[in-house]
Amino acid sequence: MGCVIQHSEGPLTALYTHGSTFNSECWRPCDSDHCRHRLLFRSGVPVTVPAWATKADDMRAARMAAEAVASSMSWTGWCCLLIIKKLSELAEPDEASLVIRPLGIDPGRVAEGVAEHRQNLIASFELADAVPDTTRASYDRVRAIYSYGIFCYDLYTVAGNQARLVAEQALRERFLPFYGGTVTFADRQGHEHRLTPVRFSDLFDRDDPRVLRGWRLKLRSGRLIAFNGMLTALLRWAREERLLGGQRDRWQDRFRITFRNYAAHSEYHREMPDDAAAEIFHLSQLINQIWGASGGTHVRREILALAWTDTSIMYGFADAFRVDDRMPAHSPCVLLRADPLDRTLGNSFDTRYELTARPFEYLWGPGAWPDAAQWLSQEQPAGDEVPALDRLFLLRYHDNRLCMPQRARIAAALDRQDAEGRWYLLRADYPQTPSATSVRSSPGRAATPAPDSAASAPQRASRTAPGRK
Repeated sequence: MGCVIQHSEGPLTALYTHGSTFNSECWRPCDSDHCRHRLLFRSGVPVTVPAWATKADDMRAARMAAEAVASSMSWTGWCCLLIIKKLSELAEPDEASLVIRPLGIDPGRVAEGVAEHRQNLIASFELADAVPDTTRASYDRVRAIYSYGIFCYDLYTVAGNQARLVAEQALRERFLPFYGGTVTFADRQGHEHRLTPVRFSDLFDRDDPRVLRGWRLKLRSGRLIAFNGMLTALLRWAREERLLGGQRDRWQDRFRITFRNYAAHSEYHREMPDDAAAEIFHLSQLINQIWGASGGTHVRREILALAWTDTSIMYGFADAFRVDDRMPAHSPCVLLRADPLDRTLGNSFDTRYELTARPFEYLWGPGAWPDAAQWLSQEQPAGDEVPALDRLFLLRYHDNRLCMPQRARIAAALDRQDAEGRWYLLRADYPQTPSATSVRSSPGRAATPAPDSAASAPQRASRTAPGRK
């Protein structure tokens, strides 16, 4: 059963179907000039529409009208509602999409401003050139869905769910090219099998699988790991092969799996535009990383100068550094190779302990700026690029005190007295997040310092440079 309500004075045309059956032959139009609306009759029985429903102009009001019609005709089990709109109406912005917008949008151009903002946001999440066309096409489709959220708020939810699903596709499409098209599995007896499938799905085809139960994947390092082709196994594989890095990102894998499963076996939900944009951003980062882009895993370091007094610290690019602009000319300074965007340099720099958000290298100092400038002109050090994540830190525990993290190069030059205690080697992205690390320790064993002349200068400098003693 069903009925069609067509508003003669407004834009609403709604089709309501009862169950899954709609037979247009059961209906005939009402030709009465007295009808305010063009209603359809079934078997000569008019459908009564309450007066408030005549002004229905949105999905919610139309659904309420359908329920009222069903109630008047003793119909139950309504399961479908479709509002037929004109093309011009489909191009109108969704009010919900306009309500959630950033500050600074021109009040006279709200729709245009929101549309431009949303598109510019996701346009900045570009993929590396090495990404294959199939992965890129799926990713661009997610961004296109997000862009059209200005016309339908629910498309933000669709975009977020699709981003969670495309992550698995990206990993699958990286698997075979990483091994040059040939992968090696070892069976339970240890015999190796070299496979050259055309597609990843051929490995675990339901009717004709190439990989049998109990087989393990052979990594480039020669290690064998369990691999069943599911998202959990793909993420582990990518980390074992160092395609993905970062302890914080590793912690996110559990949520990638949970939300991917939720998207694949979903319930009705709605998602905020910024949440969907965040999913697209994380997807772009994952795709770029597995195809060789840094994705934030490497940092560009430049030559910086840092000077201080008892009350202040200043730092900047060494080639344009001037101490006498803000500090006394005799203020001590040091030269570093560090990330110029690392804002923790100003309050966390220490030559002995590793406290900055990004890794730095101690080059010269401390000393007066004229001496530093002379050293720069003679040595002409250059910038470099180093891994920013999965850093190694040494922590010393002695006399019920846990010391700040140090680099191995610095710890190796410590005096024997300063090296006493139990040492822990930790892998972390940042020195301030030990809870996100994996710990390797040697209980009851004190670290044995090794001679390192290159580390002695920073160690001596730490007695005069700013920092924690």
